[in-house]
Amino acid sequence: MAGKHAGPTMQELLRRLTQGSVSELFALAEPRQPGSPSFQNAYGVCLLRLGKVYEALTVFNEIALDPDTLRVRRDVPDSFKANLATARLMAKNPKGCLEAMRAIGNRRTEYCDRLRKALHRWSASLPLLQRLTWRLGVLPKTPIRLDFVPGELDGDDPIAGSFGKEV
Repeated sequence: MAGKHAGPTMQELLRRLTQGSVSELFALAEPRQPGSPSFQNAYGVCLLRLGKVYEALTVFNEIALDPDTLRVRRDVPDSFKANLATARLMAKNPKGCLEAMRAIGNRRTEYCDRLRKALHRWSASLPLLQRLTWRLGVLPKTPIRLDFVPGELDGDDPIAGSFGKEV
């Protein structure tokens, strides 16, 4: 006799996320339960939106990176890669963000455009010397701010937009 799954379903997670109940949703999903990659992605989005960047980064690393090579997997949905890029950017790793963005198959989506613009604004806001050192690989301590709600689901997220929508 199989035990009844006590955790929230994917539909419950998505419903609460679209209603903006992120902290309530996070309480439902914590402690994180093994589940589908889509569930893990939704959980990571909750973490991003709650400002738990490094915890979100761990989740996205698990679902988007090849454990042998630590490279971004090509066989995962683009939304997972975009979330990895977002988490890396929020964790003050713009170089890692760019690496994850290069792995995205369709980079012409509204979400990718917002991410690119945030990275460009941050780079343009740096003083000349910091901008030059950033180009050489030395990361400045300047915080990176996003002007949009971070995190993207597999397609229809009314809070952050639709990932497949091209600009």
